[in-house]
Amino acid sequence: MEMPTAAMSTSKLMELPHDILLNIFSRLPAASLLQFQCVSKSSRDLVNDPALTAMHVAATNEHVDVEARVLSDSLFQYHFQFVSCGLLGFRCHDSDGKLGLYNPLRGEYLELPLPEDGYSNCYGMGFDSVTSTHKIVHFFSRLHDVNHTRVGNVHVLGTSSWRRIPSVPRFCLISSESAYAYGNMHWLVEGNRIISFDFEKEEFGWTNPPHLNFPSESQIFLINLRGSIALVDVSDENIEVEIWVYKEKKYWAKDYSLNFCCPREYRYSVGAWEHGIYILIPYANKAPLYFTVVYYDLRCDSVRGTVPNEYWRQREEIHMFSYTGSLISLKKYDNLRTNNKKENVENERQIMKKMKDNYLWNVSAITSYDVSVY
Repeated sequence: MEMPTAAMSTSKLMELPHDILLNIFSRLPAASLLQFQCVSKSSRDLVNDPALTAMHVAATNEHVDVEARVLSDSLFQYHFQFVSCGLLGFRCHDSDGKLGLYNPLRGEYLELPLPEDGYSNCYGMGFDSVTSTHKIVHFFSRLHDVNHTRVGNVHVLGTSSWRRIPSVPRFCLISSESAYAYGNMHWLVEGNRIISFDFEKEEFGWTNPPHLNFPSESQIFLINLRGSIALVDVSDENIEVEIWVYKEKKYWAKDYSLNFCCPREYRYSVGAWEHGIYILIPYANKAPLYFTVVYYDLRCDSVRGTVPNEYWRQREEIHMFSYTGSLISLKKYDNLRTNNKKENVENERQIMKKMKDNYLWNVSAITSYDVSVY
């Protein structure tokens, strides 16, 4: 009896109806799908199908490949701005102020049209399921505007310009870090309120926080936890880290009280990983830069700490963020290149090399240790 081979199994799989294949593949991690596309032409065509890309973005919260990633802030003059839909956004802090997108999984970079100049710039990216397009929102304050009026623009990926948003509320961001959930981008603003941008309606909206008096010394962080926005209270006054989850986009519930406290007097970075949350604690008074990462596993109420290796200690600044891989191919937007294509290709090649050199994939390569109370 002839034993089935991998090629035969793949062939039978690809014989399934196309809509069923899309449904199955949309629930798999992007890294696995990009490996599968090398099996055959039919598998490559399926993985690069725009319909699968759209479904994969919509099903991102069902994936299990949400991991903590690290990026060094030494990309020439390019500075990290945001991560959303599996893409990283960078802004060039020179006279041009160029904005670019990078897909680490595909190793692709795309330079975007120049955004309007201003200060207190903030960016976000999301998917409009009505028009099946990816959009980038940019809001900022105009230079020399004594009223500090907020202005907002939207860019549709694949077009060559930005267009104005009719109305942007007045608010003061606590942090430029954002969380993408429910198809919207969310930011934490003064008063621990949450402002959101709806990419379908292209409108801003508000979400009130839990009815609590957070301690004045507390640091509150907004994250995407398993598909819902959540507030993480890293409090200096208590011995607990509390996690409040916004259930069904209707009400807040305190789902977790983590029995450990963080050191005082440090600015943390908090995010989600596959099984819980992480807290990055930098020690700015040490040279070179020293920091500790604490991973809390919400499945079994356990804590694991990490210490940096020598490579990490040589970095001037570290950005740590939650990341889910993306199937989005930036090559399909080559129409955005200027006429001097040869020069652009060479510039993008240099930028991609620098990004690959500074994008640290293997966070688990750091020496780890178990801690019961931190």
